[in-house]
This record gives sequence, C-alpha cells and structure tokens, in this order.
Amino acid sequence: MLKKCIKKEEFSFSNVRKKNFILEKANGLKSEIIFYPNILRNTDWLKNLPEKNSPHFIISDKNVDSLYGKSLESLFRQEGYIVKKLIVPPGDKSKSFKIYKYLADTIISSGVNKNSYVIGFGGGVINNISGFLASTIYRGIGLIHIPTTLLAQADAAIDFKQAINSSFGKNHLGSYYAASKIFIDPSFLQTLPGRQIKNGLAEVIKHALTQDKKLLRFLSKNTKQISDLNFLYQIIYRTISLKVHLLNGDRDFKSADAEMIMQYGHPIAHALEHISRYRLLHGEALSIGMCIMAEISHLLGICDDSMRNLHYQIIRNYDLPTCVPKRIADKNIVNSVKYDKHFIQKVHSILIENPGIIAQNKKSYIFEIPTRILKEALILNRTR
Repeated sequence: MLKKCIKKEEFSFSNVRKKNFILEKANGLKSEIIFYPNILRNTDWLKNLPEKNSPHFIISDKNVDSLYGKSLESLFRQEGYIVKKLIVPPGDKSKSFKIYKYLADTIISSGVNKNSYVIGFGGGVINNISGFLASTIYRGIGLIHIPTTLLAQADAAIDFKQAINSSFGKNHLGSYYAASKIFIDPSFLQTLPGRQIKNGLAEVIKHALTQDKKLLRFLSKNTKQISDLNFLYQIIYRTISLKVHLLNGDRDFKSADAEMIMQYGHPIAHALEHISRYRLLHGEALSIGMCIMAEISHLLGICDDSMRNLHYQIIRNYDLPTCVPKRIADKNIVNSVKYDKHFIQKVHSILIENPGIIAQNKKSYIFEIPTRILKEALILNRTR
C-alpha cells in the first residue's frame, strides 16, 4: 500500500488555469499540453481522441494500476474504445530491452494498426518506454501521455525524447517523437509517496537554478509546503512554461545551448543512477549531479562561494541528497560518464554564474569540463 503524502481535502481545482501549452518544433513535432483536473471523473476529454475501431494500449506499472488502472480502462470502454492494459514492474529497471520486447510483441500480436494509440499512464519510466514503443511500432503510431508523478508532470512527459536504457547506461536507445496530447492532472499526486514528491522537485529546482530566480525565491520560501497541492500545482505550471520556452526555441539560446540547460546535472546523475543500479531515483541523482556541477563552476572561477553554497542549501531544504554516496567510487563515475551522449573526450555542460543566469563561453554557453576538474569536484563534494 502506498503511503499518501497529500490529503485530498487540502486542494480545490477551482483555481487551475485554463491556458494550455503547445510544444512545437520546426521539424514538425508537435504536442498539446492540457491541464485537466480530476481526469478520471468524466469522459469529456475522450470525445475526440483515438479511433474507436482500432485497438489501443494502456501502458502502466503495478503501483499506478492498483490505484487508477481500472478507472482509466473503464472510461475508455464506457466511450466505446477497444483497449488493452499492459502492466510492468515499477522503477527504472523496466526501461529495458527485455520489457520493451515483451510490450512490443504483445501489442503487435494483439492486432495493432496504424490508427492505434499507446497511452502512457504513469511516471517518467512509463512515459519514456511508452513513447519509445509508439515511435517504433510500425515506424510510429499514436501516443498520449497521462503522467501521474511530479517528476513526469513537471519534466519527463514534457518533451519529445523517448528512450529505454542499455547495459551501459541510461536512455541510450531512443527516439524523438511527439505525443499528440499530454494531460496534466495534479490530483494524481495525492497518492504519491513523499520520496517521489521530493524526487520530482529536483527537476523543478534545476529549472529554477538555471532559468528563473523568482521561482528559486519561491522555492526557498516554501520549503514546508510539499504536502500542499496548491504549491505543487504552481511549481508544475511554472516549470512547464520554462521548459516549453526552451523546447520551442528561446531567442537567447541556440538549440544546443537550450538542450544543455535542460541537461544541467544530468551527465553525473545518469552515471550515478546506472552505478547504483537505479536504487537512486532520478531526482536524487540529479540533486547530487547539480551540486557537483556547482563545485566545477566554482573551481573554474565562474561562480562564487554563495552560488555554490546555494545549490547545497536549496537541495538540502527539500531533503534531497547532495553528496555522492560512499559506496560509489569516483573512478566509476568518471568511467560511466563517458557514455553520456554529450561526452566528446570531455564532459560538456552549461555552468551557472548567478541564480537563474548561466555563464557564457565565447559564442556558446557550453563548457568542456577537464577530467581533472571533474575528479577534483567529486573529492570536494564528499567533504560537504
């Protein structure tokens, strides 16, 4: 039984904004992000969705299915849709080729066609594997995301990146593919364990540190509000708006720079996740990764003590880890980070100069991080 973090009576959705977002790239990728409170209580949102004469496939994990699976399946069937529900174990280990093959074989053998949809119903893992399935079956079928965790609603589902893991690291097998619709319903967070709420907050903190000092101040003033759904709704909405701005082409950044802003702290984070065999959640690994990037920035003279310390402070305020676990050796991190897609002889990353302001490196915002600096930052991180 999942431990509830948020009481249902604490929140009224009367204040949910009606504005939706559009993700759109020049190459034709396009997704509509729709804020839809209490999505399981009505069927209006299903009126103009997939064709009713084709089979559709709900992908979820055991935890989400035990809470909401029957309700979502019933809504589809109530509207006359043909749906099949496929359930996988929770956690990053399900982003594997073995699970992908099981899902793909089951879907193909069930009579899928070009008008079928994959409906990803769960957290970031489910979003990723559902997107990769949809992009590869028949070279692309329909995709809808219904994210149910803070990490997924604020970040993981808000993208065109779909992926599974390889034996060497995270997100090595993937594609760029658009979900036609992404439905955001914060009411799902009412059954999310506290650890998962904190896990999602790491991505929010990342966007605040790199893009928005106002959001950073808001987070600093509301560290005791993580059980308040009004607070969570506000940070989801703001984080999505920041990410959409980058994905749709921020005028101040080249596309490569914008990509690296979203990847701040991720090269280290992905290495830590893989080395820990995914015992570290993504947000926990990211929190450590951002602190190491702050150490690197400080070593290179880009930020001062206060900016480096701010990383540790804001992350600790939300009870997230800041230092590499003792059981993980520095040499393993240095080796694993070489499998990051942005690694070209060295780690490449943006670096933060001041709250919400990234440092500029000549005509770009991307810095090459010498291996000796990475090693020194890892040593310093363990002393904090």
